Amino acid sequence: MGKFMIAHLNHGGALLNPQTAALMHGYSPNAYSRLPGMALGFYHEDRNGLQIVGHGGDTVFFHSDLHLFLDKNVGLYVSMNSPGKATAVHPLREQLFEQFTDRYFPANTPYLPTAATARQHGAVMAGHYVSSRASGFSFLRLAALAGQTKVTVDQDGILSASTITDASGDPRHWREVGPWLWQEVGGNDYLQAIPAAGGKIRMFSITPYGAIIEFLPAPAALDAGWILPLAGLAFLVLLVAALGWPLNALIRRRYKQPALRDGQALRLHRVSRITAWLFLAVAAGWLVMLSLVDKDLDVLNGGLDLPMRLLQIVLLLAIIGSLATAWNAWKVASAKGSRWWSIVWAVIIALSALFLAWLCVDVGLLTLSLDF
Repeated sequence: MGKFMIAHLNHGGALLNPQTAALMHGYSPNAYSRLPGMALGFYHEDRNGLQIVGHGGDTVFFHSDLHLFLDKNVGLYVSMNSPGKATAVHPLREQLFEQFTDRYFPANTPYLPTAATARQHGAVMAGHYVSSRASGFSFLRLAALAGQTKVTVDQDGILSASTITDASGDPRHWREVGPWLWQEVGGNDYLQAIPAAGGKIRMFSITPYGAIIEFLPAPAALDAGWILPLAGLAFLVLLVAALGWPLNALIRRRYKQPALRDGQALRLHRVSRITAWLFLAVAAGWLVMLSLVDKDLDVLNGGLDLPMRLLQIVLLLAIIGSLATAWNAWKVASAKGSRWWSIVWAVIIALSALFLAWLCVDVGLLTLSLDF
């Protein structure tokens, strides 16, 4: 790696033609006027007035970062063999680069006054965002929903983004210093947004990510702001319905009470409760699957294909069952003598099941292919 860096610092050296090296170190078109852009193979990490290109990356076993200070004939490379506690490798690498630069090539960061539009633009920025580095339509869409970035703004117009954190894991804070440009409070990084028509945001990024990651407004079908609370409520409803089924049966047996339903009404009631258990099984199964993936990415090399297919079969049965819950709600509502709370409860169970059926399909849990 030392030889590789030396070659690039010498305009290609014995490795590349000077013209090729110049292309690799140059600038590609960039939507962000105040953030470093993409190069060719490298991306820019310009800091303290210096032209810096680099590239970082992660595998299952190694986590590396390379930086070339083209103006100073200096290369910095680090590779770690563990993600560390709470994936500490990411802020460690970032801080190593920033503090190395600030120590050996310091520069004064001018203080810029807070823009008059801080509150107005902050209110526009508030919301949920997904990363531009997203997979296609697969189960990883579920991770995009669960790991969204939530941008909030306080009464002074100071922004924070839930996934953009400091070394301690706390969200960093940003103060608007120009039109759609925010400076890190107590730091040197910038956050820049690209506005869209209609008073909305097209995308935003920050200094370390500008060339490789953008934050895009979450579409309505993937907006965790309303989906996650509603999903939690729907699961709670189905949990109560699932647990209430055997509990009611035990109470009736204990006090020798006859069943309240018979015939088709009884069958639909049972199917609606079985559906609740199926959705709970799907949720539990995917929690186990994602925990296995989080511990070891090697399990994605085909080892989880069969469990995924089994979960998809259970989900398919749950989706069919959700239609039966809607039928059950209709029959309860139209049955003579039905009490209002029975009707309301049947409708709530049906709506919860139908919503979860849509959500599971929406986040890619039911697909023909397991490619991702």
